This record gives sequence, C-alpha cells and structure tokens, in this order.
Amino acid sequence: MLCVKMKNRSVVIDWDKVSNHAYVSATQDVSNLWHKRFGHFNQKGLSILKQKEMVEALPILNGEIQLCETCQLDKQSKPPFPKRQAWRASQKLQLIHTNVCRPMKTASLCGNKYFILFINDYTRMCWVYFIKFKSKVFTIFQTFKALVENQNEC
Repeated sequence: MLCVKMKNRSVVIDWDKVSNHAYVSATQDVSNLWHKRFGHFNQKGLSILKQKEMVEALPILNGEIQLCETCQLDKQSKPPFPKRQAWRASQKLQLIHTNVCRPMKTASLCGNKYFILFINDYTRMCWVYFIKFKSKVFTIFQTFKALVENQNEC
C-alpha cells in the first residue's frame, strides 16, 4: 500500500519508501467483455453481429460466455401479484372512489388550485370538480351526491 501526501496540488512520492511488489490484475475474457458491453447479449447474437459485420472492431469471439450473475438474476421467475379479489360494486353508486388533489403551483384561469375526483366503481364514470379552497370539498360532495342520485333515481 502506498500513502502519499499532496503538496501544492501535486503528489510527491518518496520512491525510497516504496517496496517493489508486483500485483496481479484480473483479466476478463473478450467474450464476456462484449457480452456486457451489449447489455448482456447472448453468444449466438454476438456471433451474428460479427458474421454480418454489424459492429466495427468486434473481435472473433471463440470463448464461451461464462455464467453471468446479472443474467441469472434476470432469468429467475418472480411470483405473480396476488389475485385477491377486491370488493367491487354490483350496481351504480354502490361504491364511489374519491380523491382531492393537493394544491397546484399554478392556479387555473378561474383561480382554482384544487380538484376533487369522483369515480363510480361499477360504471367507471368520472366526475371532476375544480375548487379554489380545500374547505369547499364537503359542499362539492353534497352537490355531487344530489346530482348523481337525481340522475340515477336512487
């Protein structure tokens, strides 16, 4: 190990204190190198690239691509999402999903910074109301409730 101090943005090395050691560097097979360069492309695909001269300076790849940890992780199967059935409405207005948007940075032309969204679970019909103040949410809900109950006669 070599420790050096910086002096005036320069590195000064005292070669008398450095011991002579040779360190082995790891070399990578050319096939594996090109496999990684091309986003973990397979051996056959790399051979076709060479055969059709689609890549400049691509060497002849005689070596077999070694077991690649990234490719192995990618090939592992993942369990599917659970197929739990969420409760769904069986008629209109039985279940309404709603959300109030947080204040937007830029107000609309009418000065609205919020909106409230209502979605009917059964029909997927959507209603959007734009509001200036969050305190108006309950009033808008009452208006929405009266409207849809009147329209659907329920």
